[in-house]
Amino acid sequence: MVSFFFWDTGCKLYLIISDLSLMILDSVEMVEIGSDDPYEVSALYAARGWGDGLPLVAPTADRVDEMLAFLGDVDPDEVIATLAPRSGEATRRAIAVNAVLAGCSPKHLPVLISAVRALSAPEINLRGVNATTHCVAPLLIVHGKYAVEAEYNGGLGAFGPGNISNAVTGRALRLILLHIAGATPGNGDASTQGGPAKYSYCVAENLQDSPWGSYASTTGVDAESAVTVHCGEAPHNVHDMESSEPAPILDKIASSMCSWGQNNAPISQGEY
Repeated sequence: MVSFFFWDTGCKLYLIISDLSLMILDSVEMVEIGSDDPYEVSALYAARGWGDGLPLVAPTADRVDEMLAFLGDVDPDEVIATLAPRSGEATRRAIAVNAVLAGCSPKHLPVLISAVRALSAPEINLRGVNATTHCVAPLLIVHGKYAVEAEYNGGLGAFGPGNISNAVTGRALRLILLHIAGATPGNGDASTQGGPAKYSYCVAENLQDSPWGSYASTTGVDAESAVTVHCGEAPHNVHDMESSEPAPILDKIASSMCSWGQNNAPISQGEY
């Protein structure tokens, strides 16, 4: 069973329950718990198999409406993308609900909507990403002017804690995969051991300190702001204290990329 849910101002949680096997609306249930206390909300969601295990912000109607208002005059119930494995329909409203759950501000919603569109592209193969036993996770990279305006981090500690935009946007994308795409561990997500990147995986491109132009422009995206989604493992550190020339540094990086036992470095017939 999966659900689309939001709170009204009376602290009632609306649950639209659908049958996964039929992909159709089954029933509507209303639950009232009396408050939007994060501990109560998190316990309620956890009891139904939702969430990522961390505390959740109650997606009240006011909070969701504030999130959607940031987009201007658009249809909140338009389907932005259909997400595998369960072919869940990601509307702006459903994306906004998960953004609130993750602790996002309205400024993060345009990034999430762009990321969801990108995830549904055939080249991503989201069904394969979720069905594999590999610990792969979607990495979200924010480029350009909006990355600065919305305060995403592409510098020191970008993959670690401390930056709100990185943390909540990456988390919201994971909640979207859990709640809309149906990629729950053991049921839609077959990753054997999972990985920390499956909690939150979002950074900015550090154009301020880069001698090159935006990566997005090399892919044909001619815009002052853009979002890239790439599905991969968590970062691998490459350490070099001997070289001062590009070639040996690149050689060491290339050697690290094809280390023994990596999922994406097979020779043939399952041999590595």
